[in-house]
Amino acid sequence: MEVMKNPKETARKILNAVKTVPVLSSSAGRILQIIDSSNPSIAALVNIIRNDSPLTANILKAANSAFYGLRSEVSSIDQAVPLIGIDEVVRIALRSGVSDVFEKELTGYKGVAGEFWKHDLRAAIASHKIASYGRIYISPEIAFTGGLLHDIGKAIVSSYLGDVSKKIVEAIDRGVVKDFHEAEKRLLGVDHAMVGFEVARHWNLPEILQNIIRYHHTPSEAPEMFKPIVYCVHLGDILAMMAGYGTGSDTLYYPLDDRYSDFIDLSEDELHLLILEIDEKFEQVNY
Repeated sequence: MEVMKNPKETARKILNAVKTVPVLSSSAGRILQIIDSSNPSIAALVNIIRNDSPLTANILKAANSAFYGLRSEVSSIDQAVPLIGIDEVVRIALRSGVSDVFEKELTGYKGVAGEFWKHDLRAAIASHKIASYGRIYISPEIAFTGGLLHDIGKAIVSSYLGDVSKKIVEAIDRGVVKDFHEAEKRLLGVDHAMVGFEVARHWNLPEILQNIIRYHHTPSEAPEMFKPIVYCVHLGDILAMMAGYGTGSDTLYYPLDDRYSDFIDLSEDELHLLILEIDEKFEQVNY
């Protein structure tokens, strides 16, 4: 596999491009800061949302969707937030706050518009469910949020991959390069996980989310205190791809680190059942 003529220069351009990523909305940023606490407060979320009219409208729309099957209309945020739950609030806040990022077509990965968001949502749902199998406590809300954000760096890296994704896949199949993650580093001087980490810093996200994004393909390299939740999202990402939802040509060209079992107590049979549960939940929330 050929390497770009100047990977260091390419890496510099990519990292500079982080500065052009739309700023996370104030509401979404404050919501993610609340999620970072050990006991996220519904009341605090309500106070943020009620001062953001578009977000209020989207959350009320979700609360009144057919999924909840309510007999009477939900007309206030105080009712809506406890009804739909923290994960759904995060999903709506992120999708409405930076929709241009999540909805873009990942041309460098041969991913069509919409695939990026669907993969991230699947990974988020999987990560939330996996959290309950942690050998120590793993916050399901942070796992869900980390799942939504783990691949954010692809939104930038995609533009620099050009038309080489097919060659990358061929090189992996021939054993020339280990996986897509390594190929990005060799070609571009930087990979989507590192770029995503820089986006997380640009958005001033909590440290735990920065580390999930940075190490989701290399969880063994994460700081010790973050390893349980990083492995949780690492596994959630793989399960989303196994279920048929990736981001394009790189789908399933990342290895599973089986050391997840040091932190996650899940049997192979339970993993297969989880994929079915993820499918069901995805169909419920993907409206």
